[in-house]
Amino acid sequence: MGTFLPGLAFAILGVWHTLNTVKGYKLRGASGFRSATWFPFPSLPAEAPGALPHALLLRARAIVDQLVDSPHPVLRLQPDSLEHATMYLHLAV
Repeated sequence: MGTFLPGLAFAILGVWHTLNTVKGYKLRGASGFRSATWFPFPSLPAEAPGALPHALLLRARAIVDQLVDSPHPVLRLQPDSLEHATMYLHLAV
């Protein structure tokens, strides 16, 4: 279960963003279309306070979780840990 669930969550987030981008393009047309960086859930207010910073903090925590061994606070510099940490970094950017 290690990185499957976070990977699945980011895949679902990517599909969510893609569908909202396509919907925005279809509704506004080519001339009025503008891609948004963040699409909140419909049940939340349009500008949910703290939603985007919260997502960025979770990505930062995922990076730390990948690089630091939990029981022993030692830096893990194995290739798979570095790979997953850089994937989270790219998703945060």
